[in-house]
Amino acid sequence: MLENIKGLEFSHPRLKICSDLPGIDSLLSSIRADRSGGEPLRQNISAVAEIMGRDWVSENYPGRAGTIIGIPRSGVPMGNGLNAVFPGYDYLLSNDGGNRDEGQPILPNNLSINGPNLLVTDSVIVTGRTVALTLSAALSKASSLERVTVFAAFASAGGLINLLKIFPELEINIGSIARTKQHWDVHRWKSSLTLEGIPNLGELVSRP
Repeated sequence: MLENIKGLEFSHPRLKICSDLPGIDSLLSSIRADRSGGEPLRQNISAVAEIMGRDWVSENYPGRAGTIIGIPRSGVPMGNGLNAVFPGYDYLLSNDGGNRDEGQPILPNNLSINGPNLLVTDSVIVTGRTVALTLSAALSKASSLERVTVFAAFASAGGLINLLKIFPELEINIGSIARTKQHWDVHRWKSSLTLEGIPNLGELVSRP
């Protein structure tokens, strides 16, 4: 199923593209157009995650026990949205992404993650590397998991393929798929992949 890609179309039995859920499309359009960031952007991203989370509940009846892990920076509003849907879940932040502290593990060494549900959030999946590192760290500390699901607002087909190759049982819920492009990162002084038409959400969500 991984080869079912044509343009921006990508299908996989463990992937759900949520752009047709009520209210999602207008929120995604607002996020794409945002260049100011701050609280309005954080609220829009959280709202996307909340809609996706409520839809996931209606399909899966997952129960009240689980853990949410948000990937800083742009995955935090996604995590906040899911936390509104699952207030009884543990809510953690990983040490991953662009602001990673190299002196610290991705998740605390003494952490124990209990099931049955593990939900990982990041607003944007480009290559899938950040999500994969966070998932690997979480799974090494987990017991009795029944469902492992990633939530993101935007993702590339390539990033989704990478994740599903590493974690074949992973469930993924995204808002929409976007193309990748090369982008000059002025902070790291190198060219890197980004998503076409999507602003730098990591920077924008950090604004006051």
